Amino acid sequence: MEDLGELDVSVILADSDARVIDRRTGDRRLTRLLDRVDMAPGFVFSEEVCGTNGLGTPIETGQLVKVGGHEHFIDGFVEFSCIGAPITDGVSKRVVGVIDVTTSADSGGEAAGGLLARQLAKAIEAELRRQRFRGEHRLLDHYLEETSRTRGAVVAIGERLVISNAAAAQLLWSSDLKRLRDRALWATSQARSAEADGADAGITSTSYADVDGHTVGAVFRMAATERHVASRVPHGTDHALPASDVGLVGAHQDFLAAYQMTATASPQVVTALVGEPGSGKHALALAGAHAAGMQATTIDCAVEEARHLQAELKNRTDLSEAVIFRHVNSPGAASAPSYAAVVRDAVESGKRVFLTFATEPGWGPGLLPDVDVVTVPVPALRERASDIPVLARHLAAGRDITDAAVRVLQRALWPGNIRELEQIVSAMTRDNPGDSPLDVEHIPVGLRRFIPHRPLTRLERAELMAILDALAATGSKKAAARDLGLSRSTLYRRLLQYGVDLDVRQL
Repeated sequence: MEDLGELDVSVILADSDARVIDRRTGDRRLTRLLDRVDMAPGFVFSEEVCGTNGLGTPIETGQLVKVGGHEHFIDGFVEFSCIGAPITDGVSKRVVGVIDVTTSADSGGEAAGGLLARQLAKAIEAELRRQRFRGEHRLLDHYLEETSRTRGAVVAIGERLVISNAAAAQLLWSSDLKRLRDRALWATSQARSAEADGADAGITSTSYADVDGHTVGAVFRMAATERHVASRVPHGTDHALPASDVGLVGAHQDFLAAYQMTATASPQVVTALVGEPGSGKHALALAGAHAAGMQATTIDCAVEEARHLQAELKNRTDLSEAVIFRHVNSPGAASAPSYAAVVRDAVESGKRVFLTFATEPGWGPGLLPDVDVVTVPVPALRERASDIPVLARHLAAGRDITDAAVRVLQRALWPGNIRELEQIVSAMTRDNPGDSPLDVEHIPVGLRRFIPHRPLTRLERAELMAILDALAATGSKKAAARDLGLSRSTLYRRLLQYGVDLDVRQL
């Protein structure tokens, strides 16, 4: 601000409370005038205190504000022409301060003052962003340096950022990431000479990203270990039988990845299959056991009481090499400590153990302290819509389905997943006996009325499912709109936009 020289200009910086932080002035006369009204560091000029002014008003409006002469609320400010520009946080978009350019009311410098205020505000916002994300930018630079030196697995982890290349993505799952993240964050607060051994996580080297002598993250190079082989997705390999050979139907990449992970996991690793109800978790667990040549027994945790789990494990798995604990986190399931103890017993007895969860399991520290767990994400049916033609025809048990009918089924949302598709195809064949192909008109009206007339984006599917869930829960368009925070007219427009027909019209 030394460039102001003797100009009749003052630049004033204030925080989000309109409290002056700094003031730079070129002209001595203007300095005396500002001192007379206490326009100095530490004084507050919020609208609540001073009415309309060049500091408080931009904070209230979030916009550039020009206040000249008698436009000021306080008579003592009429000698000034003020132009204030808000300073906003680039992430939260909240106003965090204001920069004000003040001149004498009769100087005529409003145009130049407005330009200067805008430029200064933008410069401060850019510097705030740079300072706020210095650690992330340094970590990204460090990650790029590492990946330029190797084609192997590299992952960078900081407090708010995780970056990995494709090779690392094949090795890492939630349990690995948690361990690595804990180690990276621990390193930011500890002396590096005391760091823990990382061999168990497959780490071959570790380097650190620093800002001003402070560690902001770590970059790990990794290699596949025996444990990782059990948890990664093999690409271009034949570690498991083809999915079709174990009774699974579909060729979607995510579904095949889930099968490969399930079938190739080590016997010492508990396999937790996570997905929506009806998405095929139990079938994948059975297929994984079958691919390993094992006989499996299923224990339904939603049915068995906690005190019976241990007895059921002994009575029903004496001759089985694998055990599947189904519906582990369903509302009626045993408590986590109860099934955790049973799972440990099963693993210790040499059983191959599978768990199925309707939602993210959220393993807490110490829940299975002596057992390694690999999480297998199972895609919802709407996420593998390309498999619906072969699934529908498989479920039709030899009955042909027209391409037109299949295309309609592919557009459905399938909140009940494969189980719901099975019920629909069963109803189509039951209600339309004979050998003729099943067509669009054979799809139950109750499903057709909720099928969009066009393919939807992932965001649109999520919004439409929320609307349909609200309609199902309330039974009333008015109540559904209220629960969603929408007007009824907006709800109707959204349904019309997505092509959903609530009036049971033919497609």
